[in-house]
Amino acid sequence: MIHSKILAVKHSCFNKEDNDENYLCALNKSPEKCLQCGTILKDEIVVKLMLPFSNAHVSILFPSYPIARIAFILSDSSNSILNCQSNSNLHCGVIDSEGKVYHFTKQYGISIDSMGWEQSIIISVSEVTGCKNLTSSKWNETIHSYINNLNGSIYSYVNDPNGSIHSYVNNLNGSIHSYVNDPNGSIHSYVNDPNGSIHSSMNQDYDCLDFVVDIIKYAINDQEVNRIRIAQWLSNQLEWVLLYTDIIKQLESGSLQVMKRLPIIAICQY
Repeated sequence: MIHSKILAVKHSCFNKEDNDENYLCALNKSPEKCLQCGTILKDEIVVKLMLPFSNAHVSILFPSYPIARIAFILSDSSNSILNCQSNSNLHCGVIDSEGKVYHFTKQYGISIDSMGWEQSIIISVSEVTGCKNLTSSKWNETIHSYINNLNGSIYSYVNDPNGSIHSYVNNLNGSIHSYVNDPNGSIHSYVNDPNGSIHSSMNQDYDCLDFVVDIIKYAINDQEVNRIRIAQWLSNQLEWVLLYTDIIKQLESGSLQVMKRLPIIAICQY
C-alpha cells in the first residue's frame, strides 16, 4: 500500500533531554492518544511523512529555475523502491525538463524513457552543488550537447525534423547500439568539453553512474564530481527509504503507533 498516508506528532514523553526528534506515527490518521503514557494528543503539531520517492516523468514548468535532476531506481525496474535493501543494486539516469530519463546500460547503450521511473529517488544537482545558474534549460542543453558530441562514439542517432533525438540506429540483431572497436577489440570513446578538460574513457566497466558523472561534469565543469560524491548525495535519501519502509511495514502489520526518530527531509506540514 505505497500510497498510505502516515501522520506523526512530536510527543513530549518520547523526547527527553536532547533527544527531541522522536515522532509518534500512525497510518491514515493523526495519533489521538499516546499508547505509552496515555496522554490525549490534542494540541500537538501534526506533520505528514513525505514519500521517499518521486515521479521522474513530471515536467518542469519554468525552465529558468535552477533545477537539474538525476534519478535512481532499483535495477529491477518492476520492483517497488520500497523493496530496496542496503545491498540492492540501483540504476540511474539524468532527467530533462520534459520528464524524459536518459540512462546508459551495457546492453543497449543510451536509452530515453518516458515511463518506468515513477518511483525514483531524485536529487537536484543544482541544489547539492550550489550551482544556482544550472537551470533546467541549461541542463537540457547539457544532456543533448553531451550526447551529440559523442563524435565517433559507440552510438548513432537519428534526428527528427525538429532536431530532437528520438530513435536509435538498430544493428542487425535489433539491439539499440553500435560499437566501434579499437585494434585490440576494446570499446572506447572520449568525450571532451570545449576546453578539452572534461573527458571520460568508455570501457567495459563503464556503467550508468559513470554516464551520470560525465554529464554533471560536462554541466558544471567540476572535476571533483565523482562516483563517491554522488553516493554521498544519495545516502540520506536511501536512509529515508529504508526508514519509511520499516515504519509502514510495522503499521500495516497491525501496530497502531510507531515511534521513530525522523530526519528533516522526511516531514512536511500537514
